[in-house]
Amino acid sequence: MEVMKCLFVLALLAGFAYADVILPDSHPVTHKLYIDNIADYSEYQFLIYPTSMSGGAVLVTSSEVPGFYKFAQPKLYAVPRSEMPANFSGETYVPPEDALVSDVALHRTDSLPNTDLRVTLETHYTVSIAEGKLMFTEVSRSAQCMERGPDYWLLLLGLGVGLVLGYLAGRKL
Repeated sequence: MEVMKCLFVLALLAGFAYADVILPDSHPVTHKLYIDNIADYSEYQFLIYPTSMSGGAVLVTSSEVPGFYKFAQPKLYAVPRSEMPANFSGETYVPPEDALVSDVALHRTDSLPNTDLRVTLETHYTVSIAEGKLMFTEVSRSAQCMERGPDYWLLLLGLGVGLVLGYLAGRKL
């Protein structure tokens, strides 16, 4: 019986130890989450709940999503601002039953294989509220690249033009 208790405690502690372990042949990364259109819904207060294994909520006050414990699997909530308590305390707050809640949980990536050289990740979402439902959708990577502009194409175009001009100048000499 004592052996079973010891094994149970070891298994429990092993789960907590896993929380900060980076797998072999991997490196840690910083992963930031953004909700790009949160300002479009000013009548709602958005929050992440739960932020830890024991609960807790954190307000989303800008487009960047605040941090949370990686095993918490929090969801995005939208509560009408008129229903938010004046003395909000994230440690004890539980969203009301009628709050709008996303159907999928947020997650962050904490490590990547060493073959992937990125050290930071960004994931962008858009949020929509329709027919009493809160939905958030990941913005595709190609859409994000299109918004940033053709920065690499401009560099390659400049190099190509320079090579052609250099070739033509060399032939005339």
